[in-house]
Order: sequence, then C-alpha cells, then structure tokens
Amino acid sequence: MKRFLLTLLAVATVATMGAQTVCRAAHEKVAASAPQADGLEWMRHCSDDVTSVGGVGTGGGTTIGVATRFSKEFLADYAGKEISLVAICLYSPLQDVEITVKKGDNIATANEVATENAASLGAGWNYVQLSEPVAIDGTEAISIAYEALDTGDMPYGFDGDRLSSADTGMSYLKMGYGSYEDISGNASYRVFGNAMIMALVGGDMAELENRMVMDDIRNVDAYVLENSNIEARCYMTNNSFNEISSATLTYAVNGTEKNEEIAFAEPVAPHTQASCTVNIPAAAEDMTITFKISKINGQDNALVNVMKKELTVYGEDDVVDRTILIEKFTGAGCVACPSAETNIEQVTEGLKDRIVRVNYYTYSQDDPLWDNNCQQIAKFFGMSYAPACMLDRSIQEERIDWEQYDGIIWHPSYMTTEMLQKEIDKPALVTLNVEGIYDESTKNMTVTVKGKGNINLAGKRLTILLTQDGYVGYQSGAGTTEDNENYVHNYFPIVYFTSYNGNTLRPASDGTYEMSLRKRIPDTYATTDAKVDLSKCKVVAFIGDWDEKKTSPILNAASADVQIGKSVDSQSAEAAVKAYYAGDGKIAFTAPCEDVEVYDMAGVRLENRNLSSGVYIVRFTCGATAHVQKVAID
Repeated sequence: MKRFLLTLLAVATVATMGAQTVCRAAHEKVAASAPQADGLEWMRHCSDDVTSVGGVGTGGGTTIGVATRFSKEFLADYAGKEISLVAICLYSPLQDVEITVKKGDNIATANEVATENAASLGAGWNYVQLSEPVAIDGTEAISIAYEALDTGDMPYGFDGDRLSSADTGMSYLKMGYGSYEDISGNASYRVFGNAMIMALVGGDMAELENRMVMDDIRNVDAYVLENSNIEARCYMTNNSFNEISSATLTYAVNGTEKNEEIAFAEPVAPHTQASCTVNIPAAAEDMTITFKISKINGQDNALVNVMKKELTVYGEDDVVDRTILIEKFTGAGCVACPSAETNIEQVTEGLKDRIVRVNYYTYSQDDPLWDNNCQQIAKFFGMSYAPACMLDRSIQEERIDWEQYDGIIWHPSYMTTEMLQKEIDKPALVTLNVEGIYDESTKNMTVTVKGKGNINLAGKRLTILLTQDGYVGYQSGAGTTEDNENYVHNYFPIVYFTSYNGNTLRPASDGTYEMSLRKRIPDTYATTDAKVDLSKCKVVAFIGDWDEKKTSPILNAASADVQIGKSVDSQSAEAAVKAYYAGDGKIAFTAPCEDVEVYDMAGVRLENRNLSSGVYIVRFTCGATAHVQKVAID
C-alpha cells in the first residue's frame, strides 16, 4: 500500500500544529469490507467506504487525537436512541488506543461519559463496544475521539472528501498536549476530509461479530532460494468484540490455495493482535503469495482482507558476496549517542571490510553536521529521536517488537556481532564496483558505479554519496568537558551525487548497469568551517528500493577511497587535443602540451621552428596522455 509524505509532492498538503508537521497519505484502497450491514443504523459525517481512507500523521513519535462531533441539531433525529458501539477506520494499525465519548457543545470542555481502551486496532474498520451505552437526548452535542502514539505509518483515517470553511464542528485533530482544532478552520487540513469515526445507534451488533483483519506478513524476503522453505510470520488483529479461539489462514501460491488451521494458545481478545508461522515451500519459479483469514471460530470471516507478497526466486549460482549498510541517526546534542557509537564500533570489529557506515546528523538543525538530505531520510522512516539505526533497511527479527518501528529501526545498543554476521551471510544478487576520481584543477569529482544484477534491477534505486571521517567538534555525553569539546565524528555525508532516495537504475538486457555522476566538492562541509579532507573520505554506494511501505531492503552496498587524478571530462579533453600548423614555421596545439618532438618523414628530429612545407610526425603529451600525430604544412 502506498504512503506519501505530501511534503515531497507537488500537490503537497502540509499543516503545522505547534512545532510538528501533519502530513496526509495519498488515497489508497485498504482491502477490507466496509462496515455497513443490513439492519444496522450508523451515525456519521464520514464516508463508510473503507476504500476511501487516507492516512494522516506526523511521521512518528507524537500522540495524536482524532475526533468527530455531532451537534445538538444533528442529534435531534436520534433522540431517545443509544450509542452502543463505535467504529474507527484506520489507514494502518495502531497500538494502545484510548477511545472516549463526551457530552457538551464545546469539545474542549465536554464531559467524558464513556472510555474504552484497545490494545490494538488494525487497518480498515474496527468495532469497539461500549461497556455502557450512551443515551442520546438531543440537548447537547456528543463527541467521539481516539488517541494513540503515531507509529510513523500515517495511521489516522480520514475520508478525503475535502471540507469547506462552512463545514464547521464535525472533525477535529489534536497534537500531543495541545487542544482539539476544528479541521474546517484550517485551510491546510480541509483536504483531509472527515475523520472516519461512526457510532452504532440501532440494529443487532451480532452482525459485526467474527471479524479479523490481516496486519502484516514478515520474515518473507523479496528474494528466495529455489526449492527452499519460507517461514512466513503472519500478524492479525481481532476487529470484532468477541474472543477468537481459532482461525483458518488461507494462502495461495501463484493462484493455488491452501488452508492452514490455527488454534490460538489463548483466545484472542477484542482489539488484540495475534500471530502465527506458516511454512511454505519455495518453487523453482517466481512466486506471488496471497494471505487472508477466511474463517474465525469456524464461521466465515466478515472482514476479509488480502495481503500479497511478490517473491523473486534465484539459484545458488546467482549469489555474490554481500556488504551490509549500517545507517545511524545521531546528533551532537544527543547525550546517548557516544555510547551507541562505541557499541557499534565494538561489534563491527573484524567485519569492517564487509560493512559500509553512514551517520545521519538529524537531532537538531543547530547541529554543525546537520544536512537536509539526512533529514528527509529521517522523515521518511518516521524518525524523531536519536540514537537509532537501520541495518540494510530491513526488518531484524531480534528487534521486531521494540517500540513501534517493527524491527526496521531500533536502538544501536542492541546491535550484536551475531546480528551483523547473519545479515552478511544473506545472499546478495547484485554487484557494485565504485570509483571516485577528484580533479584538483576543477575541484570536480566524478563517481562511476557499475555492476551486474542477477535479478531484474529495473526500477531499483542507486544511492551515491561522499562521507568523511575525522571532524573534531562538540558532542554531548562523550565524557569530560574536554571529551565533549574534542569528540571525533565519523561517517557523515558531505555530498550526495544522487538524490537522497537514490536515482533509478536502467540496466541493460544482460543485467549490467553503469551510472556516472559529477559534482563539485566544496572546500568546507555542512555549516562548519572545517575543510574537506579527501584522504578521510569514502565514496559510498548502495542499491535498494524506496517504497512507501518503509520496507526498502538494501540489495548490496560498496565503498571506495577517493582517487586524486583527472576526471573523465579532463581525460577526454586530454585525449581530444590536436596538433596543427599555426604559421610562422611552428606547430601548435589545442591544449597545453609537454615533451614535444617533431620528426620529418625520414625520421630526423627537428626543432619546432622554421618548418617548411611537408608532412611531419609530432610526438607530445597532454596530461597523462601520449599522442603521435601527423601535421601537413602547405
């Protein structure tokens, strides 16, 4: 499912609440049925069509509240009825959600009349039964709200039906400890539409029983060795208000369905996530695998959604050695970052020839090594703190339950040598050869990366950057005052040759590719007056995806020292130099040359002066290139 931070799009809709930024994900279908059922009566401002849901979020780390409000006038037609259940539609799962119902015309001062807590809500519609129904008397407004920590996956659901400034008092947003803000009153928020929250006020709730939604499929790599086994970890949420003791997981490999019967060790409580492992044999050809929960408690699942995995199958002869990429989010003001760096240095000892490092300084814009490219990477992956790290931008099972980042981003103190070796041992299916040549005369660096993919590389992205070691400057938490003032910072980017999310590869039909880019290298880097020292720099390159699911695993990485010499353009100019007769009996050149020797056709060497008519052999060098040319004088 696609997710877009609209700050990156031409049609961006971005709004600020306090110091935070709220972004909306593009509309995308969530494959689950809408909640409407025969005989049920819903009270709502929003669309009930789950396919209209769009996600809103800050990128992670902030508690957000979403509310819908029903005015006294709206409730007049429902007077005498009761709200027995609340339905909430999400773009992506949320954990530890608090749901409240309030009475009062002002949402900020309304009285709380009901509170429920859900351990987990899944993508699509979720149904939360109220412990005690809330009576509707039509004399005061009723608001329904939910709050939870932003996971970074744009979880909060809105219907995308743009509001006008006249659509007041219906949908609200709250950031952190702030107050609820009417969406219609903010021109940037109106594009979100109404919050996807509904209240059940009539009908038999039994029609909403037996609902379980697939949340995620993990431990399924995009590339799998032919005839091997796949152990898929399937995560699902009970979206109904009954316990679920058993389920039928139906998976299909290239269209052929099989059922896996699941008996949960303990009944799955409402709004709680469960998981299971399914063993699937790999085929000898590329695979499309779909997963769905078809039955729960022996009855048809009323909320079937389908998750799909596309797998490329490779043979043992396709495998090449892997170099892994460690990316760390850090900052000079981060007191815990030095100890995190120490741990990484310790666990990478002995493996550094198979590891590429990049440190992103994203802790504060006041950081002397802060860089906007690094900030965009942090924003994409939902980072709002330091230290944190990624290993090949792939899910690490050891850290899969850590905080809200599902094993992709985690604290560097948890990194181990065993974890790194496990990643190094994974097969790589693409080679990278990196060369960076710096031209001292032009201050340009030309970087060429080429290789071959044993899989289809079309659409994959190649990222190329220049990193440097050895900046001595302030670092909080390094030790004594002197230690803090003289900390050595390493692996920080100073130049991006590609965009921060890479340039698209266009491989040849045989899988080979080549990309050559040139950039002028600045004298100093970032916001400091520190000089760029090419002897401490490395050209870093890696290939992977950049998808909106934020699971963008790196296929392989490489690095190389900088060569001081002539750039490709300079070499081309040297190779293209020509000798010609300039008049006055002398031979001249189209570029400065050295070691000039002139011979007549009999092989006699002559002075380059007072030459008469005839044909001459001229030997000369331009830069590192030697030339032999004929020149005719009429």
